Amino acid sequence: MPSVQVHANLESVTALAVDAEGSIWAGTSGGLVQWTPEGSARLWTRAEGVPGLRIRQLYVGKDGLRVLADGTALLRGGRFVKVNHSIPVRDGKGESSPSSESAGLPGPPVAQVRLGSQWIWAVPESGLFTLRRGKAVPFEPAPPTRLLTSLAVAEGDLLAGTADRGVLRLRKGKWEALRLPIGSFQGVDATALLSTGWQLWIAPREGAAFTLEKQVSVAKGAPWRTMVSWDGKSLVRRADGRLAFIDAQGGEHSAELVLPRTHANAVWVAGGTLYVAQSGGWSEFASGAPPVHRFDVPELQGAPTTTIYADGNVVAIGTQDRGLIMVDRASGRVRHLHEAHGLTDDWITALAPDERGLLIGTFVGGLLRWDGERVTQVGLECGCITRLLRDGEQTWVGSLTGIHRWTEGRLTTPEWAKQIEPDVTDIAIHDGRHWIAAGGALFEIRFGLTRS
Repeated sequence: MPSVQVHANLESVTALAVDAEGSIWAGTSGGLVQWTPEGSARLWTRAEGVPGLRIRQLYVGKDGLRVLADGTALLRGGRFVKVNHSIPVRDGKGESSPSSESAGLPGPPVAQVRLGSQWIWAVPESGLFTLRRGKAVPFEPAPPTRLLTSLAVAEGDLLAGTADRGVLRLRKGKWEALRLPIGSFQGVDATALLSTGWQLWIAPREGAAFTLEKQVSVAKGAPWRTMVSWDGKSLVRRADGRLAFIDAQGGEHSAELVLPRTHANAVWVAGGTLYVAQSGGWSEFASGAPPVHRFDVPELQGAPTTTIYADGNVVAIGTQDRGLIMVDRASGRVRHLHEAHGLTDDWITALAPDERGLLIGTFVGGLLRWDGERVTQVGLECGCITRLLRDGEQTWVGSLTGIHRWTEGRLTTPEWAKQIEPDVTDIAIHDGRHWIAAGGALFEIRFGLTRS
C-alpha cells in the first residue's frame, strides 16, 4: 500500500472540544487536530477513520469523542468508526448562561463558555465579550484576531478557535497559538499544482502560489491555473487567461506571445510546439518559426473552448456545449463529435491519450473514449471529470467522486484512494511522487517499489 501524507490548511478552525483525558481537539477545514496533555500535535484524517477532512462539529459525550464531517464517527480504540447516531444539536445558550440578547452583544455569538465565574461569548468579526454589571464589554486581553469560530476551556485556560490562526490559548494573561502538526498550510487551499523542473508550486483559488518549503511566489498577477514546459522555460496560464513565464523565485515575465484573443483557455505542448486554445480556435508557436493562428474552422467559430490536445496527427479541442472538434493535421479534415455521435455530454472538461485512442472527460457525462471510429462510455456515468493525467501506461482520472485509474482498458479505484477527498481539482507528478489537490488539501502519494 502506498503511503499517503496530507498537507492542508489547519488554521481554519470549525469546532473545539476537550475530552475526559485532557486532550484538545480542533476540527478544521483540513482534518482533525489533537493536542495531548503533554503538548504533542497530531493530524487525524480519513486514514484513521475520520469521515472527511472538512470537520463540521465535535462533541464529547459519555461514549467519547464524536466528529461530524461527511458522516459521523466515534473514537474507539485509537480509531474512528462510523456510527449512525448524529451529534446532538446545541442551541449555544448553555444551561444557566445569561441571555446574549439582553447582554447587548454586537452580533449573534457563535460560541460561549463559562470560565471561572464569568461567561464569555465569541462574536465573529467583533471579538470576545463578557459581562460587567449585566452588560457586554470586550474581554481583556483581546485575542490577536476577530475571526473567531469556537470556544472551550482546558485546565482552566481559555481556548479560542479562529478562522485564520488555528487555536489560541490564553495562559498567564497572554494569547499563544497551539503548535500545528507538520504539513499544515498557512491559511490557504490547494487548487492547482504546477510542477517545474526544480519545484512544485501549489496555487490556491485566490492569491499567490507557494511551495511546501514556505516559498511564496512574488508574482503580482491573477492566480495560476496550469503550467507547461516549452522552449526551455516554464509557461503559466493564469486565471485571467494571460500567459507568463516564471522563474525559480516565482516571478512572472512576459511571454511575448501575441494571441488573436486575449484569453487563453488551455495550453498543450507536443513536438516542441505550443498550442493555445482560445475562443473560436487555437494558435501554434514553435521556436524560430512564425506563429500559426487557426480560427478558420467553421465548427469552432464562436465556440468557448475548454481544453486542447495535439500530437503529430490531430489537434483535438474540447468546447463548452459544442462537444469535441478534431482537425486532421495532414488533410485538414474536421470531425465534430457531439451527443448525436455518442457523447454523453457536450461539455468537454479534459483530454488525454490512451494506448488505443483518446480519453474524454465531460462535465456531467463521465469518462468517455474515442477509438477513431466511435465514442464509448467507459466509467463514472453522469460524473464530472476534472483532470486527466497520462502516466506511463496508465492515466489518472480526477473527478468530483475522487481519484481513479484508467489502465488496460478499464477504470479502477485504488484502495488508497479512500484516503483522498472526493472533489479532485488537480493531479501532478513531481520528484518521483504523485500529488493530488482535492477538497482544498494536498495529498502526497509515495508508491515505493510497487503500486496498488
